[in-house]
Amino acid sequence: MITIHARRINYLSSALVVSALLLTLFARTASAKTFCFPHVLEKSGTINNTQFTFDSTLVLTYNGSLNGKDKGNAHVDLYLYDDQTSQPLVGSNGIPICAPCAYDLSSQQRKLSIRIDDLITSRGGGFDTDLKTSFAVLLTSGSASNAVNCQLLTVNAHTNTNDLSVFGFDPVPISAAARTAPPGTPEPRRVFVLPHVLEKSGTINNTQFTFDTTIFATYTGGLPGTPPGTNATVDLYLYDDSGQPMIGNGGTAVCAPCSFNLGTGGTSATARKRTIVIDDLINAAGGFDAAVKLGFGIIVVGGADPDRVAIQGFVVNAHSSPFDLSVFSVSPQPVKTNSGATTRKTFVLPHILEKSGLTATDTFTLDTTLFATYTAGLGGTPSGPGATMDLYLYDDSGQPLRGLNGTAVCGPCSFDVNAQQRKQSIRIDDLITSHGGGFDTAVKLGFGIVVVSGGDPDGVNLQGFVVNSHTSAFDLSVFGFEPQEITAARISSAPDTSPPATKAFVLPHVLEKSGTVNTTQFTFDTTLYATYVGGLPGTISSNGASMKLYLYDAATSLPLSGSGGDVCNPCTFGLTVANPKVSLTLEDVILSHGGSLGKSVSGLAVLDGDYSNVKLQGFVVNSHSGPFDLSVFGFDPQPLEAARNVPLPVVIIEPTALLMQLAIPTIIGVHYTVEGKGQLSNPDWSALNTFDGDGSVKTISIDTTSSSQQFVRVKGN
Repeated sequence: MITIHARRINYLSSALVVSALLLTLFARTASAKTFCFPHVLEKSGTINNTQFTFDSTLVLTYNGSLNGKDKGNAHVDLYLYDDQTSQPLVGSNGIPICAPCAYDLSSQQRKLSIRIDDLITSRGGGFDTDLKTSFAVLLTSGSASNAVNCQLLTVNAHTNTNDLSVFGFDPVPISAAARTAPPGTPEPRRVFVLPHVLEKSGTINNTQFTFDTTIFATYTGGLPGTPPGTNATVDLYLYDDSGQPMIGNGGTAVCAPCSFNLGTGGTSATARKRTIVIDDLINAAGGFDAAVKLGFGIIVVGGADPDRVAIQGFVVNAHSSPFDLSVFSVSPQPVKTNSGATTRKTFVLPHILEKSGLTATDTFTLDTTLFATYTAGLGGTPSGPGATMDLYLYDDSGQPLRGLNGTAVCGPCSFDVNAQQRKQSIRIDDLITSHGGGFDTAVKLGFGIVVVSGGDPDGVNLQGFVVNSHTSAFDLSVFGFEPQEITAARISSAPDTSPPATKAFVLPHVLEKSGTVNTTQFTFDTTLYATYVGGLPGTISSNGASMKLYLYDAATSLPLSGSGGDVCNPCTFGLTVANPKVSLTLEDVILSHGGSLGKSVSGLAVLDGDYSNVKLQGFVVNSHSGPFDLSVFGFDPQPLEAARNVPLPVVIIEPTALLMQLAIPTIIGVHYTVEGKGQLSNPDWSALNTFDGDGSVKTISIDTTSSSQQFVRVKGN
C-alpha cells in the first residue's frame, strides 16, 4: 500500500463544506539517466544487400502511459566514440558522426529505430574502413526521461537477407553516484565473475567453427553525463573448472592476473576502451595445451574511478568464414559477499528447452547447461564455507519433469560448491538420461527452480547456456542467460506496507516474420515466457498473478490495431499454481486478434497480484535450413523505471455544489481507491471509486450532493 501523507483543505460551496484528505501518491519524476554501450560493431553494407555483414540498430522506446494521454516528453543524446582514439567516431568526411545525435520521444513518438550504418553514411559521409568498432554513451533528459528504454540489436546476414543471426544487449547503466561524485570518490573496487569461459584454439579471423571470447572494458569518466575522469584498472584472473589458475602450454598461469589500465584517452596506457581477447592471453602464455579451454574468470575493477567502468563480454562462433558468425553478449555478474543475513537464495529458469541428443555427437540438436561457480576467496574477496544448490525441474504444466522411467528427473538434484569444488557444469540432457531414464519425447519443455543454501549462498554465481549444433560439434549457435532471482523468496510473510515495486516491463522491439520456425526457412519467432513460482521450493505461497500485454505500432505510436480493433490493449493471462507458465508466440497473438505482420512493434507487460513470484523471459529464434537449424537469443524484458515510486501529490481539486474532481497522477499497473467518511473519528472508510493507473493523470469525480461534510482520501496499491 502507498504510504499516506495527509493534510486538510476546506472548501465552502453554499451550505456544503467539503474536506479533503490528500495522500502523496507515488509516480514518476524527471531525472537524467546515462547509459554506456561498451561495444558497437558495424560493417559496411546492410543486411538487405550484402552477405556476411552486420547491422547494429539502437531501439529507443517511450512508455510514459498505456494510452498515450500523458503530456511528458524525453530527450535523448547519443554519442559515438572510436575504439582506437577515444575521440568522436568519424566517417570518410572526417566529421564527428554523433557528438551528439539528438532525438525526442513522447506519447506521440513512442519508438525510434536508429541504424548505425545509416548514421555513418548520412552524417559521416560513409565508411572510411570496412569495419567500424566503437562504443556509445546515451543520455536521457526531460520531464519523463525515466519512461525511456533502450536496446541495441546486431544482425548478421549469412547467405541471404533472411538467413540471419541476431543478438541483443541492454546498455550498462551509469549509476547516479558515478554521474555526480567528484573523481576519486567512488567505491574502492568492484568485483565481477564470468561464471563460464569457453575458448577454442584459433580465432574467428582464420579458423572455421571456433570460438572467441572477448571482454570489453570501457571507462566513461569525463564523457557526457559524468564528471571529469581520472583512471581505473582492470585485473582479470582466469581459472580452470577445478578452481586452479588456468595454465597455458608453457606451464605458466594465463592470467593471475592480467592487468589493464583505463583512462580518459590520449595514450595507449590510458585508453578509454580495452578489448581483451581470451585467445590472445592463452597464446601469450604458451598457447593451447588442449583443443578447448574451459573455466571461469574474476574481474577486479580498481583504481581511482572503478564505478565509471562498464564491462561486457561477447562470445563469437565462426562458421564458413570470418563474417559468417553467431554472436551472443553476456554481462559479467557482480560478485556478492555473504553478509550473514541471507540463508538461501532462490532463482528461476523461466524456460527450459532440451532435445534428445548431444551437440558433441548429433547435428541440429540443443543442449542446455547450467553453470554454478563459487567465487568466495578469489580476486581478494573473503573466503567462505561453501554452499549447496538444489535444482528442481518442472514441465510446462507445473508438474515435476519426468523421463522415460516415469520418475521425477530433479525433485531436487543437489550439488555442492565450495573452495574444493569451485564449478559445477550441469547439463539438462544428462539429468534426463541419468535420473529420468532417457527422453520419452523428442523435445522436453519446462522450467526450473534453483535454491542455493548453506553457509555462503551469496558466493555462488549462476549462468545458463543453450547451444544448438548445426553441421558438426563446433558449428554452433550459443546464447547465454542469467537465472533470475526470486526476491519474494526472501520476503517475510508479515504484511508488506512498503510502496508497490515495479510491475511494468518493456519489450523494446518485437521481431516477427510471417511463418514459424517449425515450418518456414529463414523466419523469426519471438516468444515471451511468463513463469509463476509461488509455492514452489524456496518461495512463499500466494494466490497467483496476472499479466496484461500491450502492443504498440511504432508508425502511429498507438496501440497495435487489427481487423477487429486493438490487437492487445491489453491481452490478459492468468498465472497460478495450477497454470504456472504462459508461452506466447507473438505472431500467434497478433494474427489471432486480426493484426498483420511486418510492422515495427514494441510492447509493455504489466504484472499484477503476486508479481514478485513471476519472472519474464523472451526469446527470438531464427530458423535456417530446418526446425532445429536455428540461431537463438534470449532477453529479459526491461523494468520500466517510470513505474517506480517517488512522491507526487494530487495535482488539482475542483469542488462544486454537485461534485468534487480530483486530478490524480497515476502509475502504470497500480490500483487506486478513492475513499470517504463523514467524521475523522470513524475508523472505517467507504469506497467511492476504484480505477487502475495507466501512467496518465486521471480525473475522478466524487458526488458531493450531500449537505454533510466529507473527508476523502486516495489509496494506491
